Amino acid sequence: MHNQVIDVETKGNVIRFYIGENGKQWGDDWNDAPYEHNAGTVYSEYVERTVDVAIPFDYFVSEPGQDSLNSEWCKQDMIDRKVHCVLIESAEWGGTELLKVYFGDDIAIVGDKLQKIFKQAVQDAQKRKDEN
Repeated sequence: MHNQVIDVETKGNVIRFYIGENGKQWGDDWNDAPYEHNAGTVYSEYVERTVDVAIPFDYFVSEPGQDSLNSEWCKQDMIDRKVHCVLIESAEWGGTELLKVYFGDDIAIVGDKLQKIFKQAVQDAQKRKDEN
C-alpha cells in the first residue's frame, strides 16, 4: 500500500486527500492549465483510499489557483512537485504559512503536522476563553 498524496479537493476548510502512488496517477485534462478550470479529479483506479480532514475555522485553506482567474499551473505540475496542492495558513492579516502539502507527501507526515495545527487551535481557543 502506498501512502502518498496524489490529489486533493477542498470545500471551504475541508480537504479530501486522495492517497496512492505519486507519479503514476492521472485524471481528465491533467496536462492543461489552468487546472482549476480544466482538470478533473484523479481517476479512481489510482486511488487506494481517501482521507478527509476538517481544518479549524480560524485558519485559511487555499489552493494555488484560488487567488487568480486563470493560474499558470496544471495537475502535471503538481505531480512534478513544481507547485503545492493545498496551503494552510493562519487567518490573521498577512497570515502565517503553517503547512504546504505537495503531491507525493506522505499522508502520515501530513497528519503529524496537522495534529500540531489542531493542538494550537485548542490552545488559542482556551486563551480566548481565559481572556473573557
